[in-house]
Amino acid sequence: MKLRRVLFALLLAPVVVLFLLFVGMIVAPMFTAALFLLMIPPTPEFEMTHRYEAPDKRHAVVPLRQTNTPFITPGHGSDAPGHLCLIDTQHRILAEAPVDMIFLVEEVDWQEGEIRIRDIVTWDVEALQAATEARLRMPGRTPNVTPNDNSLCRTQLQP
Repeated sequence: MKLRRVLFALLLAPVVVLFLLFVGMIVAPMFTAALFLLMIPPTPEFEMTHRYEAPDKRHAVVPLRQTNTPFITPGHGSDAPGHLCLIDTQHRILAEAPVDMIFLVEEVDWQEGEIRIRDIVTWDVEALQAATEARLRMPGRTPNVTPNDNSLCRTQLQP
């Protein structure tokens, strides 16, 4: 009887090992693929939080808040990153800038020919307007010109 158990265990051991290797070859790649897909960040989605109009109504700064930021704990929604868009009255995007935490954009300092937003960005409005007008005169360009045709502001603010 003892010999039968030993022989059974010796015969069963390789079968179990082969079974576990086979299952491991199938399950491990699927598990790895699932982990990899979890590590891919989602495509950012943004919403307009405010609209800061210039005193002369010629320009506006539009902060966009990222709404699907992973790993933000409750109570820290204002810590979300964002993006700033500078537009003119014709809704042309003159400039844009990323911002680490959207709550840092509390106010916009409108000075003569310059826009300053805390320590985040300073824009020379006249230079940006002139560059946009120059790009408008280029053949084959669309009226809503941006520094980058794949810009975030273009996809979020243009109809």
